[in-house]
Amino acid sequence: MKVKGIVIESSIDYIKEKFGDDGIQKIISQLTPEEKTIFQFGICKAMWYEVDFHIHITDLILKTFYPDQEPVKILREIGAFTAEHDQNSIKKIVYRLGTPVFMAHFGSWNFNRFYDVGKIKVLKSDSGTLILIADDLPMYHEYIFERMAGWMKRAIELCGGQEVSIDPTVKKVNERFQLIFQMTWK
Repeated sequence: MKVKGIVIESSIDYIKEKFGDDGIQKIISQLTPEEKTIFQFGICKAMWYEVDFHIHITDLILKTFYPDQEPVKILREIGAFTAEHDQNSIKKIVYRLGTPVFMAHFGSWNFNRFYDVGKIKVLKSDSGTLILIADDLPMYHEYIFERMAGWMKRAIELCGGQEVSIDPTVKKVNERFQLIFQMTWK
């Protein structure tokens, strides 16, 4: 499974904003020699990278900066940060003019721009309720799942949703994984 560089770049942006250049150096010092080489050349937002690289950077963020904190809370914070800070002009329009339901449909179309496998389907969407399923994934990792949950919650808030609640679950079906996100808001 691969992720686009923009996903990895969001982790780097998070570290820079929260911990500055010293934080980046702390992470780089813990990378494998191969990962350090990738950093030296710079992360290309449009290039595909192995998901393990993304997972490793996320793991280093948790262990380096939040060793005694609940990982789910931090992972969702990173996902929310991504929703707020990765606002190209199209996303800005969707967030400002769209509704949470429109955002969900936009996000399901957008999923494969960030992950090379799987797909997101909207199972239910109406005013105040949304059920999305990321389907046909070859692997499950809590870091990816919880970051997605944090991104989705914050994206709904940016579209005007208030008191957003998200209940994510994971299922294994025929050796593949489904990530189910049930969301409500006012």
